[in-house]
Amino acid sequence: MYISHQIIQAYMVYMLTSSSIGPTNLVIIREAIDHGKTAGLFIGLGVMTGAMIWGVLASLQLLLISDSSLMMAIVKALGSVYLLWLIYKVCVSKLPQINHNPINNSKSPVRTYLSGIMIHLTNPKAVVTWVIVTTIGLESSLSSQNIIILLAGCFLIGTCICSAYALLFSLKFIKNIYYRFFLLVKSITVALLLNTLFGFFLH
Repeated sequence: MYISHQIIQAYMVYMLTSSSIGPTNLVIIREAIDHGKTAGLFIGLGVMTGAMIWGVLASLQLLLISDSSLMMAIVKALGSVYLLWLIYKVCVSKLPQINHNPINNSKSPVRTYLSGIMIHLTNPKAVVTWVIVTTIGLESSLSSQNIIILLAGCFLIGTCICSAYALLFSLKFIKNIYYRFFLLVKSITVALLLNTLFGFFLH
């Protein structure tokens, strides 16, 4: 099975955008701290189910506009603007305020999973992220094999990220470490996003 360098680059973009602190990841963090790692894992699984829905829709959308150079140029321009906005949001982000008092979780695992799906389906960041990822990853070929490879790889990456947030932030000392090195994490994230923006702009 051959994985093109465009798909690998798309994996990197997806990893960066998915791991940056945003509404979805904050929900997973809060769920893990307030209700434990199991609740965090279930809501993370729901998030990734929603992500795959957006991934399939973005791939279909790309198939429809792939013959239009104007539409592709517009998509790339919007993607570049979004990356600039994401860099700005990371720069001005503050430490998330999270309730440290444990709360009894009245939701069943199924309801927690479904809430994860809805959170991601209503997250505008997810839509733009998938437009960028599919535009980069499927530029060389829109074959069904490439689409499956791209979606499967992103699902694996996203699942690892969501699970890591759920598992790590259920541990108090990990949260304390994150707070201590928050500025360093921000700086590294901004540098990587700038590199991604430069590559996407010249793509």
